[in-house]
Amino acid sequence: MSDKEKSGSTKGTLAIWFVAALFLALSPIGQEPHLWQKLKLLWHGWLQKPVDWFDLLMHGVPITAWAAYVIYLALKRRAAD
Repeated sequence: MSDKEKSGSTKGTLAIWFVAALFLALSPIGQEPHLWQKLKLLWHGWLQKPVDWFDLLMHGVPITAWAAYVIYLALKRRAAD
């Protein structure tokens, strides 16, 4: 597989993961997203129940991991140039 084919495959995979991570970050749709709600609780120091921490991780880790991977790929590409 050539580098160009790998790059296209990576972009498609990144797009799919972004959609999935964004869906988790913004769910439930139509209400205040859990991620935003839990970040507000964390900011005010009210995030105390284990279920709240679990919700924060479940809704926040996928979008954070996606962003970290995109930054990693950008730095890797920059180092290769």
